[in-house]
Amino acid sequence: MFEIQFSFNGEMRELFDYPDPSVPLVVWKGDFCNFINRSLSYHWHNEFEYCVVLTGTIGFTIEGNYIEAKQGDVVFINANSMHLATQVGKNNAKVFTVSFLPALLVSNDCSTIYRKHFLPILQSSIKGFLIDNKKAYGNDIMKSLVETYEVYARQNYDYELMCINLISRIWSLTISYLRECKDTISLPNINQDDEQKAKDILNYIHNCYSEDIKINDIARHANTSRSGCFRCFRHYTNKSPIEYLIEYRLSQAVYLMMRTDKSITQIATECGFSNSSYFGKAFKQKYKMTPLQYKKEMIKSDVPIRMV
Repeated sequence: MFEIQFSFNGEMRELFDYPDPSVPLVVWKGDFCNFINRSLSYHWHNEFEYCVVLTGTIGFTIEGNYIEAKQGDVVFINANSMHLATQVGKNNAKVFTVSFLPALLVSNDCSTIYRKHFLPILQSSIKGFLIDNKKAYGNDIMKSLVETYEVYARQNYDYELMCINLISRIWSLTISYLRECKDTISLPNINQDDEQKAKDILNYIHNCYSEDIKINDIARHANTSRSGCFRCFRHYTNKSPIEYLIEYRLSQAVYLMMRTDKSITQIATECGFSNSSYFGKAFKQKYKMTPLQYKKEMIKSDVPIRMV
């Protein structure tokens, strides 16, 4: 249907390509078998986002908080929240998401509606949560998201107006849901300084993974100590900076293996591995097979790999 092409700036902030910039709304459908490691890498965006799991199970890590969502579940992700989504288990996971900016519904940041109904959530400790569709408000949110998906897909003459109406309803229902469930929604302990350092570390790794970088380089970039570097990054990603660096290098290697005819030695070097032997060892530890075996398996399965 409408598969999205992912685009990020240098800070790993996802950039949505709106068909019409005056209507800041994106609805897309994703199949996790098309993503490297069946995973969407850590990123964040200015938009509020609702993710509806169509098949399978998806594990969301949002600012260090893990949420597992199964078929029929809805996950809300607050704007500017660092998050990752990964397929859980072998059953193929598919999802559709509805993402929008407050500008879809309000004229400016000084308006009463923005200050009353958007700013409190943007400034809150809420980063993301699973919406219980067994509750009345949760069920209405799910139904309205499905209707938004269908309206957006049909693209009738007045679909923009219909979508705006639906998003307004979804947001109103979300506010009501939060009021009803405020005592049961888990709020992570957020330190804004540590959060920014974790994002800085992520940016540095994504931009410099091909270089010979050490933990001291990463800590220096984030303006923190070695121990502070490990602590804040693990808090928000559940991984150490070095663990994430190796995994990210391997994901880039998989992409090059499937999209180019470069040799394993070339790919290892381009992805920051000191030699092909170390690359092969790390690859086998992660994927339980050699790079060449993995490439043959992927070619055989005919899966269109996408970089995200």
